[in-house]
Amino acid sequence: MKKSVFIRTAWALAALLLALVLARSFVGNVYHVRSGSMEPTILGLEDGGEWVFVRYDRAPPKRNELVVVLPVDGGDPIVKRVLGLPYERVQVLHGDVWIDGRVLRRSAEDGVPRPFVTEFDERLQPFDASFHMGSTAANPWTRADGAWRVDATGIPAGSDEGLAYLVPKLDDGYFGPDHARVKGETDTNDLALECEVFCESARGRVRFQLTERGDTFEFSIAPTANGDALGLLTRRNQGDRLERLASVLLPRFTCGAWHKIRVSNVDDELALELDGAATPLRAAYERNELHPADRLFAGTSPGARVLLGAEGVAARFRGVRIERDLVFTPLGEHGTATEAELGADQYFLLGDNSAHSSDSRTFGPVPLARIVGRATHVVWPPSRWRRLDAPRDGRP
Repeated sequence: MKKSVFIRTAWALAALLLALVLARSFVGNVYHVRSGSMEPTILGLEDGGEWVFVRYDRAPPKRNELVVVLPVDGGDPIVKRVLGLPYERVQVLHGDVWIDGRVLRRSAEDGVPRPFVTEFDERLQPFDASFHMGSTAANPWTRADGAWRVDATGIPAGSDEGLAYLVPKLDDGYFGPDHARVKGETDTNDLALECEVFCESARGRVRFQLTERGDTFEFSIAPTANGDALGLLTRRNQGDRLERLASVLLPRFTCGAWHKIRVSNVDDELALELDGAATPLRAAYERNELHPADRLFAGTSPGARVLLGAEGVAARFRGVRIERDLVFTPLGEHGTATEAELGADQYFLLGDNSAHSSDSRTFGPVPLARIVGRATHVVWPPSRWRRLDAPRDGRP
């Protein structure tokens, strides 16, 4: 009896071992990531790094998929993001990826979404420690019922006295697994602001500003007594030239109720979203004006990058979050000073932590034959288990 139990147990263990060997040979494998080149998508530097499951797949990858590549020198496999596809011309320019002479826009992507990375989160950083509130002797901002209230009823139209602006410089840093801020090195350009807004009366307007280089893009919402609001998007440069880009009627914008607002300036596209619905207000532009202080024509963005507040109305704000797009730096000799032209079965791969990544900018385009699979999950440590091939919003 004992012998038969032993035999059954031995066969079960052998079958399990065989299944593991077959899975490793034909399904996938687990790789240890110990570099910071993909932070914060994969946290390779914190607590010994992360273990990533890789599903074997030799099919042509889609744009923005995370792939595992076998290095030419026979070293450890590396994880990178696919940005350039066969027969495309690729260049890293002004923090963005350009394809065939045009910036690669999210709305035109044919793969999985790029992740946003959190720059500021009111849950982790005090709002009043990061935003300067009030430009007059009488500060119109107060703390009320778990939100920040600005009484801008007496602030005239066109005045910025009712706006609070973000003080810290925005760069390509990120939040680590302990929610501590890891400082970056390169200025970020593409931003998104998200919060909840409560208008106390149907008058005036709430305002959100995102600046990039010499441009200030303003999203304003003016509530009406009919239970809707007028959304307006404008662009102002440093010479105070004002350009009206788009306007739309926003239905079901009720005063006396909280509404979720998201405004973004990503890949030269501007968008306002209301209560998670399809984007009601959108506009695109060709390029940014340079800031007068940018005498070296480096494309820098001096001054406050994010502002929010109101004029002519009392309003409350809560749950403020600021996110950035991935920032790609012009390091290396491939696809930086000039375009990299990809041939058949060639891909241009980049690391999410661009300033600390060795990728196609340094070793050139990668043939399909060296791509062994897709990185799909972080499987260790257990506290950080997550999918990598699903859309992510960069929340800590």
